[in-house]
Amino acid sequence: NSPMSLDSHTQWQSPLGLIDVDMELARELGLPFNDEAQRYEHSAEVIVPFIQYFLDGKVKLLTINMLEQNHHNARTLAEQLKAAADKLNRRILLIASSDFTHFKNSKVGYELDSMALEPLLQFDLGEFEHRVRTMHISICGFGPIMTLLAFAKMVDQSAKVDVLKRGHSGEVYPSAEVVDYVSML
Repeated sequence: NSPMSLDSHTQWQSPLGLIDVDMELARELGLPFNDEAQRYEHSAEVIVPFIQYFLDGKVKLLTINMLEQNHHNARTLAEQLKAAADKLNRRILLIASSDFTHFKNSKVGYELDSMALEPLLQFDLGEFEHRVRTMHISICGFGPIMTLLAFAKMVDQSAKVDVLKRGHSGEVYPSAEVVDYVSML
């Protein structure tokens, strides 16, 4: 299996309708197609309705799966995305979708997420990965997050990260074990 792959479908459908997949960008990236990698992946599908609602008709979608999440693959993918965007003379919007800490009490989750956020805010991908792995922080999409940050710095050296909101599932449905969320721009 490839460390990164694409979904081969030419369109996605949500309750808001169809959205085209950017097959031109897919061809330019040259990553293999692997529909099986997308089969149980839900991080993109929960974002699609928002993309359709706010950017309907103005964008195409390309989902990238990262089987092997590490800062090396994240930087490599960011470089490939930047090169493809430059070659196609396009601006691309990267969105990384991931839950943060899973199934801990809200206090522990907040503390673990804070440990992960510290290096993210400094664009220190190596330290972010190190903390996720050694502290067993269950951020399922840490590879795409690192890719987004690496890409942002390639596009604009003065890029910064702003935390918009933090929360957890227990705020909606009280529970002893929650899933944490962090919205960043």
